[in-house]
Amino acid sequence: FVTWILAMVYRRSATMAFEVGQHGHLVPNPALISPANAPDVREANKPAPQIQQASPPPVLEEVLARDEDPSADNPLTYRERAYFMESGTTIEETERALHEKLDEIKGSLTSARRGKYVRLAAFDYRWSRLPSRPPQVVLEWRDWRGNPQLEYPGRTRVSSPQNAAVSASHADNNVALLLTQLDEADTLLGALKLGLKLMTDAVPCEAASACLYDVSTHELRFVVVHGGDERRQGTAVPASKGLLGRSLESDSAWLHVRPIQLVTYDATVDSCGIEKVHSLLLRPLRHDGMPLGVIQLVNHSGGDRDFSHEDSQVADQIGDHLATALHELKRRMPR
Repeated sequence: FVTWILAMVYRRSATMAFEVGQHGHLVPNPALISPANAPDVREANKPAPQIQQASPPPVLEEVLARDEDPSADNPLTYRERAYFMESGTTIEETERALHEKLDEIKGSLTSARRGKYVRLAAFDYRWSRLPSRPPQVVLEWRDWRGNPQLEYPGRTRVSSPQNAAVSASHADNNVALLLTQLDEADTLLGALKLGLKLMTDAVPCEAASACLYDVSTHELRFVVVHGGDERRQGTAVPASKGLLGRSLESDSAWLHVRPIQLVTYDATVDSCGIEKVHSLLLRPLRHDGMPLGVIQLVNHSGGDRDFSHEDSQVADQIGDHLATALHELKRRMPR
């Protein structure tokens, strides 16, 4: 019976891809295996494909952490973080890392009421008290505005054309010194004097003034005056008057070339006592939406003396520091 089975298998193997071997085993029939059907030894020996692992987010070293919770003077829940990003980190990687940090902070604030403000900044250098240069990337989120906003202040120039001859290292050292002094100022007058000096050193102008806002009278008082009509120092004007008063409602610098053509221009408050104002730069000082004052810079010459968009960016950076210093001083003042 076994012999008959083997004979049948042998007979059918002529039409099959296998044949009976010498010891009765089935082996591949080389005559009937076409090259197309032959197993590819190269494919069998090829190593298994490697799964690409996503690169980890860059490490951000925290250099500043500041938290403020709602109080009688501050209705917001505020979280501020500053980070040092390692050399070689791309802007895209930094953005991704900041978004992950934001998600962590938002997760910790789920029980906080509406009015949450988070500001994250990534610097390309380490600092201890105050930065001497703007951050490379800033990520801000306000829950009442919706999606977070990205800014890149460190990727733009931070000086006017008139300052081109000043070396970068000297300018950085001067800025760092003034910012440190501003942080240590113990009076509102001292902070405004330092803030205005820092502003006029970075943005050359022919006249300047620093005003404080009086919430009880809704007035702006000229506290520090440089150039122009210095008799204005100590006087007050309604906070609703001219471009000066209108700017108090803004969170960023106002830049006007030929402002005298505007209907809201009022020479009694907007000119610093200079005739034929050609360009005007106003930087309102606000902290968490609360008005504190205004910095006013004026030029009466045109051409290369006109304020530029870069000047307004510099004014915004310095204005943020000055507003923070004023807020801290007001917070410490006896009531």
